[in-house]
Amino acid sequence: MLPEIQDLIQAARQIQGQFPLTEDLSAGSVGAALRTRSGIIFTGICVDVTCGLGLCAERSAVAEMLKSRETEIDMIVAVANSAILPPCGSCRELIHDYD
Repeated sequence: MLPEIQDLIQAARQIQGQFPLTEDLSAGSVGAALRTRSGIIFTGICVDVTCGLGLCAERSAVAEMLKSRETEIDMIVAVANSAILPPCGSCRELIHDYD
């Protein structure tokens, strides 16, 4: 794998790890990392709720990016345990909309 991909995978794995928040709410089962075109790495974790209105890790990473007024995504990766995950349809649309 290319070194720049490995850096993102490592960053995502460092923040990934599920933890309970309440009986019906947990976070962190998926971690994501994105690199902007300017080279800055942003990370995010998922928030899982029983009603299904949680937050994907990729969307969380995009929100972190936007807080810094960055908008150009060069690469993004999401991980859960040892797996690299494809983005869901909603995340693919959001990533497409921003870049």
